[in-house]
Amino acid sequence: MSERIENIKLEHEIDYSERVLNYIIEKDESNLELSYNCFSFENTHSRIIEALNQAKETVSIQSNLVSDSKILQTLLSLEQKGVRIYILLNELEPSSSLVSALQKKAIIRLKVDLPGSIVLIDSNTSNAQGFIYSHHLEEKELEKGLYPCLKLEKEQIEDVYFLFSHYFWNEATQEIISGDAPKKVLESPFGEIPLTKSYHSKSGIEDILSNLTHSKVSLFSLRKDFWKDSNLWEDNTILLTNNFFDPELLKKISQNNEIFLREEPNLLQFILGEESYFFPTSKSDFQYAISLTDRQTKELSNYMKNYNYRVHNYKQYQDIKNKFTFVGEKTEREISQEKQETFEDTVSLNTLLKIKEQNQDTLEKIIEEGKSQEKLS
Repeated sequence: MSERIENIKLEHEIDYSERVLNYIIEKDESNLELSYNCFSFENTHSRIIEALNQAKETVSIQSNLVSDSKILQTLLSLEQKGVRIYILLNELEPSSSLVSALQKKAIIRLKVDLPGSIVLIDSNTSNAQGFIYSHHLEEKELEKGLYPCLKLEKEQIEDVYFLFSHYFWNEATQEIISGDAPKKVLESPFGEIPLTKSYHSKSGIEDILSNLTHSKVSLFSLRKDFWKDSNLWEDNTILLTNNFFDPELLKKISQNNEIFLREEPNLLQFILGEESYFFPTSKSDFQYAISLTDRQTKELSNYMKNYNYRVHNYKQYQDIKNKFTFVGEKTEREISQEKQETFEDTVSLNTLLKIKEQNQDTLEKIIEEGKSQEKLS
């Protein structure tokens, strides 16, 4: 007589209320209106033109591209008034119209690749003005007002003037004096002009970034090779653009990090800590920084509040239900369904034994934790 096979009905409800979840994004509904004085966006173009028109002695400009027609016309007008003009570029071709117009009217040097743009006016006078802009001096982009521009204070102008002079007289390898063809530069008439600040060099910036702690950090993006071994993940508050997520980097976010996200590109890149710095670039490659004054630091502290989302880590489901949008494999709806998940099936005894063999601990855990109801029929 063959053995009768009994059916077993197993119900199992899983409780996810205390489950710890990571990388949860909370949407912030507040619409914070910020005003800027030290930094500018929409009115950057007019501020630079207005300052250039006030030049009496010198204008020094560094950029990988100068194609703005208003800046060019202003420089031509200044040259007619006897203002000395110094232009530092990387390549000739992108700024060919400017070079053609200013040949024999300005000293133009080439082959220096720096991020952003520098504009200095009457650097060594009591009326000195200066700007650091996070992009090329390109008319279309200047008009858009997307990229941040820092108006330099007096002590910063002196620092940046040494930075400009170092690259102009010591690092540039070509210059245009007359004719179309760039010539090899002669030895600097001023000798070696050292970089006076550690944060004006790439190695100095790497030291700053490797020792971050208890700081507010605003970045455009995270480059895995750059940030993976840094102290960025040690008790810092970080503001990023909303598309930064890299699974390997997310694993490094500690419980002590605070992460905020912006929907619009976060092009203001800076560190606010015991010492504060602004990085004039729209990329994630930092070559030099500007040390910030107390007034500028306060303004950027307010900028840190200008976010759309906050990232939470190590939160229990019961604390965040109906509050957050999830990033990752599971959506909020899926998590909600999991909380109410019920496993219900009818299997033969032989099938049940096979399940137990494949996962030895499953049934024992269900019984031990008291989270199951077994119904035999």
